[in-house]
Amino acid sequence: YCNARDEWGFGKQSTAALNRAALVAAAADAATSGRQLYLGRGTIAIDDQVAITSGIDVFGEGDSTELIVSGADKNGFVVNGNNRVSFRGFKVNSDTASTVPYKAGVVAYNANDVTLEHVIMDSISWAGVWAQDASRLRIAHCKFAGVLSLSIGNCGDIVAYRVIDSTIEGNDCNGGGWQGILVQKPDALIETGHSKNVRIINNRISNQSAYGICVYEFERGDCRHHIIGNKIHNIGGANPNGAGCNGITVVGSGGTLVAENEIWDCCKTTANQTLTPAGI
Repeated sequence: YCNARDEWGFGKQSTAALNRAALVAAAADAATSGRQLYLGRGTIAIDDQVAITSGIDVFGEGDSTELIVSGADKNGFVVNGNNRVSFRGFKVNSDTASTVPYKAGVVAYNANDVTLEHVIMDSISWAGVWAQDASRLRIAHCKFAGVLSLSIGNCGDIVAYRVIDSTIEGNDCNGGGWQGILVQKPDALIETGHSKNVRIINNRISNQSAYGICVYEFERGDCRHHIIGNKIHNIGGANPNGAGCNGITVVGSGGTLVAENEIWDCCKTTANQTLTPAGI
């Protein structure tokens, strides 16, 4: 594997949050397909996104490894047009709220077979994970908290635009943004195509301002999502205008199965019934 600290000058037990964007990027470039990128222990600050190419496994030492994305409007790790990438066992946090959407700790864009497991995000810019035009995405056993950009639309823990054959399972979504998990088409008027066959299973979602889970297609489609076994509570149930939102919302997504979910303490701050507030 490629050790980002030992091979690129970090020091084995560094605790200083020095800016290391160039060194992490160089280590990522050195980790060719089929190799691992080891982040090691300590705190690593970056002020620019790090691109990850196909076939790379990025891993750390759990809570002992923290990547800090420094500055506004920045992404952390980005997989763009690449496949078979995994992220596991580290923390990635932002230190500044984003002023624009589409900024996240991990981005998967036009990518296949991207996996996140046991990744912790305690401070989120616009989204913890933002995926678009991705297939066979797996986000499992991750923890999300502390969305910073509450004034930016659709901010949340997991934002998935037009994803196919993907699984979001066993995550703790407590970010406090607009929603815990959002699956939808990117743009109501311009974009075409739907998300399909997304399995949202056994997640624990709380402390969101509008929705727990929102699956929203602007045009009707045969989507066949599964929303099963999730525990959703303490949902404000109001968008910034006070209009009602829900624990689980499904719009325009034909063939979607909603079963065995537990929902309580929702619509706590709803000011009007414009968007039909309800548990489901």
